[in-house]
Amino acid sequence: MMEKPRIAIIGLGFGVNHLNIAAQLPEMELVAACDVVPERGKVAESVGTRFYQDFREMLDEEQPDGVVAVVSNDQHEPVAVECLQRGIPVLLEKPIAPTLEAADRIIAAADRTGTPLLIGHHRRFSSFVVLAREMVQGGALGDLTAVAVLWTILKPKDYFQATWRTKKGTGGGPLLINTIHDVDDIRYICGREVVRVFAETSNRTRGFEVEDTIAISLRLQGDVVATITTSDCVPSIWAYESTTSPWENPYFFYSPEDCYYFFGTKGSLTLPQMRHVWYPDAEKAGWQWPLRVDRLGVTPVHPLREEMRHFCRVIRREEEPRTSGRDARRTLEVVLAIMKSGETGLPVEI
Repeated sequence: MMEKPRIAIIGLGFGVNHLNIAAQLPEMELVAACDVVPERGKVAESVGTRFYQDFREMLDEEQPDGVVAVVSNDQHEPVAVECLQRGIPVLLEKPIAPTLEAADRIIAAADRTGTPLLIGHHRRFSSFVVLAREMVQGGALGDLTAVAVLWTILKPKDYFQATWRTKKGTGGGPLLINTIHDVDDIRYICGREVVRVFAETSNRTRGFEVEDTIAISLRLQGDVVATITTSDCVPSIWAYESTTSPWENPYFFYSPEDCYYFFGTKGSLTLPQMRHVWYPDAEKAGWQWPLRVDRLGVTPVHPLREEMRHFCRVIRREEEPRTSGRDARRTLEVVLAIMKSGETGLPVEI
């Protein structure tokens, strides 16, 4: 059994985060990085690793034990399938693919070769998400009835210099880039599948082909209802990245607020402030009685770092992928249903 998996990175846009983590983690050995943009070779050189522009050449030369693929959504299938066909385990950034058909081909390649496939829904490693999952599924809130999520933030103008983020058919809108995280968090925390969606979408503010504002209604198994409000064109202090930034992504300006709310018959919970709201006396429960608010203690971790550590254990066959290809496909299916509902103005059954 390998002691340190030899890791290669494909894609140095957002993948520069994976590159820097891989260069520092004692559990893995960073052997190479690849990007089609030659200027990004300087990033690879800064951490002392070899740089390639052709990922197939890199695989031929380096023969890594695992690959982290952080490429544009439309490149997920060709990159992942090539690696899997060579028997190289893959950590593939979310979404698994821009379409269900492409996702199925990636999953089939993993099944055919028996090669591990981990999809990068990295929030599943967040201490906040893990504790919320324990609280909700452990019954601390009683019978879960509703969930409310806010993801409202302002993306800067230079974000859209990558024009694929403005076009339909590329997975460039906030639904596949951002809201997919919130959908996956709801599924993972609640342990329930989404059975119906309805969405209203708008691109009025920026005028791009892709949406910039979405209001989403979800029905989960067990008649739990959930809402997600997404907008990437507004000044706001309510979004996962900004409310967790000191611990998970310091790039974002920190706002000490909540963005997730879980409601049950015995109590409620917010995330990431982790406020547990409940009646201390069951005989005095109702709107005329005082509520107790406890702030739950959490030891924050860096989710992306924990995901990379998990990937090492997946490569060594010590753990099953926390987010398998099929699991990630279910999250993708929900998001595509949201897109379809926004286009048709009708609810979509899943």
